[in-house]
Amino acid sequence: MAGPSQLIHGREQSQFMLPNGTSINVTKALYALRAGRTLLSFKDIRANGFHVETHCENGQEFLCITSN
Repeated sequence: MAGPSQLIHGREQSQFMLPNGTSINVTKALYALRAGRTLLSFKDIRANGFHVETHCENGQEFLCITSN
């Protein structure tokens, strides 16, 4: 995350679920209340046994997360 360090309020474990029911755990998630976006690193995705690819269809780009 780029920007002032005052944005970061803490660091904890986090877990979230994708629409298909797949759960991803992040061991050191940064809590930034006023951040303009949510950040999930490729390292976190890979550590949970998933692979990330981008695909383009009809001029729209999609991020695809698949299991290894």
